Amino acid sequence: MESTVHVIVGAGVTGLTTAVELEKQGKTVVILEASKHYGGMSRSFTMDGVVFDLGPHMLMLNPNKPCGVYLRKLLRHEEMYRRRYKFEINNGERIWRSPVTPAELLRYPAWARQDVLRSLLHRKNGNRGRPTLDNYISRRSGRKIYSSVFKPLIRKKLGKDGSDIHENWWLRPPKNVHIGGHKSPPIPGRPTPKAILGRFLHDLMPMYLYPKSGMGTVTELLRKQFKGRLITSCGDIRLSGSAKKITEVSFSGTELKAASLVWTAPVREFYKALSEETPAATETISTRLVFITFKADTLPKRPNLYTYFTGTDTVFTRVYSPRSIFRDDSPEGLEGFCFEIRSTDRIRSMSHEQLIDITASDALRTGIAPGSIISARVIDINDSSSLFAVDYLEKEKALFSAINRFSNLVFAGRHGNYFNCLLPGAVEQGLLAAERIENASV
Repeated sequence: MESTVHVIVGAGVTGLTTAVELEKQGKTVVILEASKHYGGMSRSFTMDGVVFDLGPHMLMLNPNKPCGVYLRKLLRHEEMYRRRYKFEINNGERIWRSPVTPAELLRYPAWARQDVLRSLLHRKNGNRGRPTLDNYISRRSGRKIYSSVFKPLIRKKLGKDGSDIHENWWLRPPKNVHIGGHKSPPIPGRPTPKAILGRFLHDLMPMYLYPKSGMGTVTELLRKQFKGRLITSCGDIRLSGSAKKITEVSFSGTELKAASLVWTAPVREFYKALSEETPAATETISTRLVFITFKADTLPKRPNLYTYFTGTDTVFTRVYSPRSIFRDDSPEGLEGFCFEIRSTDRIRSMSHEQLIDITASDALRTGIAPGSIISARVIDINDSSSLFAVDYLEKEKALFSAINRFSNLVFAGRHGNYFNCLLPGAVEQGLLAAERIENASV
């Protein structure tokens, strides 16, 4: 058995951030990763000169939060694009763009403008209703717009109605690494008028940053800072110890003596490692990503980062074009797209070749694809998003009751069906995890 180490399960952004910060505290850290890749969904690759990302496609950084300061410092030597965040939804009848500008609003049908006005009055009256996803979006978009645009999109993307999903699926409220509400402390100091104005303008016209070498840059920079052992393809993990502490972590014939354990993998895998039955867990959806490059004689403008399709006549729900970010720096004569497809039983039964064929056919029919296929690749993302049912908060009490009994365990990260966070949130979880271990003096 090796000497006592701090073990992190999962080499995504949360795990890597935690590891880097624990090493700064002088601790010996070992990271265990089930797959052959580190970085989780924060990975990039290049195909035919097009830089694709698996998960996060942008960085919206709040300079008043520690994770925003941390990421800016991490990326301070990187070349970055700064773009305005815009997306559109195609419901088969028209294109609905967001954020909505006054000029765009004037082009809405009369019923839609009236719906927006009613929603503003509804919000002013403070009538919240049940904390469901449909109520949350309806209060902001209008009930008719919700029914026409967002309701079919949610059904296609999540496989459920918005009335069955808690509004926290959209809001992603920050929580700490030891169960319960927590908002990270703001940066000390009173906001300046310039900062207040900047925040207002960002809310009106949100901007995002993007590293010129891809979002995987964040992962690679964290990996370079981490000097300890990172073991990929680690196989099944087994946990053992006392009633209040996990003391041994075993994998592939190796046993580590654990001073602490940070778990960022799926929650059901934690109970499996304990050889315990998993309580009722939060549901998840899995995704198949199809990356295709097409020949392109002409390249139209792509101002929108994403285009969503609500209809059942297309296999994909969301289309992401890297050229909306890279623009003139994109390769000539071709264009690449990432098509996001929810893994239904029908989709899971398809081979890569079948899925590529049907995706390309839908892309050509809808006018997205500019020409014939050059290259294609399929990547499956299991448990890509948590589904927070309306009663998920009650289920969490049972789900995490066993976790709370271990004094040297920190549960963190997006993938645990608990923290449904984006990349800045994943960094924040890593910072909080390292802080908790330091304060616990384990």
